[in-house]
Formats: sequence, structure tokens, C-alpha cells
Amino acid sequence: MIMTPKSVLLALAISSIATFGHTQETVTFQASPIEPTAFKVKRAKATGIELKATPGIELSGQFFASSAGGKSPAVVILVSGDGLQDSHLNWAAHLAEQGYAALVVDSFGSRGGFNAMDTAGVDYNDDAVSGYRYLSNRDDVDASRIAVLGFSTGGAQVMSVTNEATARIPDSFTPYAAVSLYPICPPDGVNKWPLLIVAGDADQMISLSSCTAHVENSQSQNHPAQLEVYPGATHFFDNPMYAADGDLGMLGFDYSEAGHQEALARVVDYLNTVGS
Repeated sequence: MIMTPKSVLLALAISSIATFGHTQETVTFQASPIEPTAFKVKRAKATGIELKATPGIELSGQFFASSAGGKSPAVVILVSGDGLQDSHLNWAAHLAEQGYAALVVDSFGSRGGFNAMDTAGVDYNDDAVSGYRYLSNRDDVDASRIAVLGFSTGGAQVMSVTNEATARIPDSFTPYAAVSLYPICPPDGVNKWPLLIVAGDADQMISLSSCTAHVENSQSQNHPAQLEVYPGATHFFDNPMYAADGDLGMLGFDYSEAGHQEALARVVDYLNTVGS
């Protein structure tokens, strides 16, 4: 992982979180190998060359161990487009307190960037798959109970990687549940695994009608999907940094403490009960 000023600040933030008793560690794991396209394979074969897959990059993340101990269910967390935030780590810590191991994948920091604006070549779908693979190989994780959760851009990627129409997702990727917070929803398509979408009706960055259409389309084909809408909630409603007196309070998003607490409880309840 390339260290940037953001990486240093984040390390300090993580250290402060650890002092409050959340068991967590920085972990690294390999992204999936990059297979050459069929066109490149054909061209190379015509000249007697056999192309091989390019090794995947080393990804970095924050792993939070479950407070329950033993083999625990787990959650892969994909960050929002504004980069890895304390709010993402706090979600992971909360899930750990509720008996879930959690892995926050640092998609941008792993590639030397800060956020979606300054980081090119992010394979979000594979970040989810690689995080899932890492968790499934841990002795303290129940590989049959791994979910994926994402925020904003990460939420949209949760919907992509769990969509039946998405190509090149390995058969070994079988999350038992998916949770997407304030994503841009594809109105068509069907989620392959149970899906919960959480959003606010004051969010100007997404289309609730598209999310509703996606849920209804999935339900019509007997694929479990739910949409939870919080009145008055905006994009990033769960991130205290966007509170009026927060560091990002002037950007037009509103932190909702009530909505945040409701979302935490709703997501945990969903993960506890889906598929049971």
C-alpha cells in the first residue's frame, strides 16, 4: 500500500478508535488476477504466444474482529466515493460489537489515492470479491455467513456485484445478504441474493424511483429485496462529519443522528434475520 498524507491521518484516526476497545487491525490481501481478454488471447495465440493472467494488486483494509469470538458471520464493507471515512470504521466497529467480523476495504488508499476523483482504475466489483475471499479464508469467520455492505459509490457497487446480469463474478462469491446505503440504483436487473437498500427521501444525489423499480422488479421474480426510506434524510445522513458543526457541514448534506441510529439498528436486524 502506498502511504499518502491521507494514510497517515487515517492511521491516527484508527489508533484513536482502537483505544475505545474495538479490536481491529490493518490487513492486506490480494486482488484477483487480471485475465487477458479473449481478443488479446486470440491475437497472441496467432503469433505463438500464450498470455497469462496478471497478478492482482495488494489491497489494504481494516479488519474488526467480532466481539462474540469463535467463528462469526462477517461483512465486507465498500466505502463511499469520498474515500475511507471514520463513519465507515464506526459502522464496522458497531457490527463487531453486534457479533459480526467486518472488513472495510480501502479501495482508494490501496491504489495511492484519496477518493474516487483522484484514483483511476478501481475495480470495485473485484474489491468486493477479494474482500469476500479474504474473509472466507479466515479461521474466525463463518464462510457461509458473509454479507456485503456499501455506501454511495460503494453501495452502487454492492448492487452491481450482486446483480444477476453482471459478468465475470466468480461462482465462489456467494454472500448471504447485501446492504446498500444511498446508492444510485439500476432500475432494471435483479439482485442475485437478498438485498436491503437504505436511503432518504431528501437525497438529491440518487433516484428513489429507480431504487423502487429495482426492488419491485426483483420481487416480481421472487428475489428478496427491500427498500427502507427515512423521511428528510439526505446523502451521507449517517456521517457526523456532515453535521452542521462538522468539518464538512457546509457541503449541503445533513447528518441525521436519528436516521443514523435507525439505520444501524435496521441493518443489524436485517443481517440477523435474513435467510433464517
